[in-house]
Amino acid sequence: MEVFGNIALLLGLCLRVTEGADIYFGMLAPIGTPNEQMYGPVQLALNDINNHPKMLSGHTLRLVIKNTSVPANESVYHVGNAVAKLQDLMTSKTDPPVMALLHYGSITETDVIGEITGKLKMIQISTGSPSSTLSQRLVFPYLYRTIGSLLDVITIEVDFVKRFGWTRVALLAEDKELVTEELDARAYKYGLIGKKYVWLTLMQHVKDYRNLASNMHQKGQLSCNAEQVVQAAEGQFIIFRADAKHASEVGYESLRAFTDHAEILREMKEQPWYNDDTRIILYQVNYDAIWAAALALNKSLPRLPPRAITNFRYTDLSTVTDALMPEMNCTNFFGASGPVSFSLHGSRMSWLSMEQIRNGTAILFGIYDQKSRNITLSEKINDLWYSHGGSIPQSGYRTVRKVLVVADELKIAFTVIAMTFVPYASSNTTTHPNIY
Repeated sequence: MEVFGNIALLLGLCLRVTEGADIYFGMLAPIGTPNEQMYGPVQLALNDINNHPKMLSGHTLRLVIKNTSVPANESVYHVGNAVAKLQDLMTSKTDPPVMALLHYGSITETDVIGEITGKLKMIQISTGSPSSTLSQRLVFPYLYRTIGSLLDVITIEVDFVKRFGWTRVALLAEDKELVTEELDARAYKYGLIGKKYVWLTLMQHVKDYRNLASNMHQKGQLSCNAEQVVQAAEGQFIIFRADAKHASEVGYESLRAFTDHAEILREMKEQPWYNDDTRIILYQVNYDAIWAAALALNKSLPRLPPRAITNFRYTDLSTVTDALMPEMNCTNFFGASGPVSFSLHGSRMSWLSMEQIRNGTAILFGIYDQKSRNITLSEKINDLWYSHGGSIPQSGYRTVRKVLVVADELKIAFTVIAMTFVPYASSNTTTHPNIY
């Protein structure tokens, strides 16, 4: 009995130690810059996670944060700086080891950091890059994105084209920073605007095109002025990540939320880091990034060795990642940015908003569900083609059958000509002898 009592005591001590252990995630993000979209929302989410009664069995989730911001005159070195910060995170003798990495950065930076975490076998959740390159699972085996991939939105291009009966379209693609305003400027220059043209732009994150185009023109980044860009963009369709509020505006019925997205949005707007000029969804996807990792960890805890939690070391990273990966792949919750799940190559699957540019401002008119491939349009669909004469423009070649009636005067003229020349042609006919 004494032996069993000692075993029970040891188990009790082990459970108490395990339940009270801190768990650490790493974070690489610019702080104190106009691009600061991760730090504030992640801190807000971290507080909500640690106060949720069903999360992490009494553990406290903490962050080891490395600021990747660089002075404006050194921005060319931002990738190298981020790599140095990651190295500092992984080799520090004062910072605790981290089980996963949150990251916000440029396309190139995400690419480089993603390759490194792939070799380290560390799960990385990123929110800054929609590049389709990051969907290569062999190169980025542990990378997940709550911002989504340009590769995943190809289906909406197909379904959008089918919805309006088009059969001939042109595709312009560039796997770099978005340059839609310059594209609009060139469309204006070459006259590729008006009733004969429909433009669809993917993952454009700007609401006020006139203001953005004006700023770009002042910096010499456009070949046209701001008003010409706005004129070229008039009636253009754009696709971007949608949140629950967008879905409700067009009458799309959402799933039951894991969190109260309206309350989260209210809290965000009260924070000093909140900027009205930044699309709300960019804050929301960062909020959901740490939630996705925390929920996967929450489901993985029973399968992890207690020592890997109470005394985690980087030698345990492979074990932790193997436990987290199946849960990350099965992610399915309703967060601040709407439903959150991941595709086979780790990019976000949820809702996309369908918007139209009118007088320089993006106006919501529909929601696209990536899982069901369903398009829900609002009542604004009635005037969707206002810039195209009120009707859906046609694509490709059409066969038009018309009955043409010849005027009586033309019939008489041809009859007179025929009567004049037929006898003449007959009188000049020569009979040739048979030479065979």
